[in-house]
Amino acid sequence: MAQRAREAAHQDPVSAQSLIRLAGTIDTIDARVLAEARRSGDTFAGKVIDETSQYLAAGITGIVNAFNPCLLILGGGIINGFPEFISRIEAHVHKHSLVAAVAPLKIVTAALGDSAGVVGAAAFARHVIEGN
Repeated sequence: MAQRAREAAHQDPVSAQSLIRLAGTIDTIDARVLAEARRSGDTFAGKVIDETSQYLAAGITGIVNAFNPCLLILGGGIINGFPEFISRIEAHVHKHSLVAAVAPLKIVTAALGDSAGVVGAAAFARHVIEGN
């Protein structure tokens, strides 16, 4: 999502000026800054988030229909900074998925938040060191 925001800001820096000001530069726009801008009412950030959430929800709908998972875990800066993003995606997925595929589905936020990568790397290192 941050990449999409940076691309959109490069294409239309005038509309993105408050987002750019908040981030410092276009190249430093990240999910946290994007979420912060959205919360403060930035329409440019809101548009990027709305468009991207539709693409993400469509992709998740395809995954749900193809694999019928019981649980999807979403994480990252935009999820942490914009928690209602989950409910928006969940509503779209439930509306557009096959009834049988979506019945057991729960979509939740990552319990480890931004620490998931570090915890995963540590677990993998431990696994390698212990020879498992």
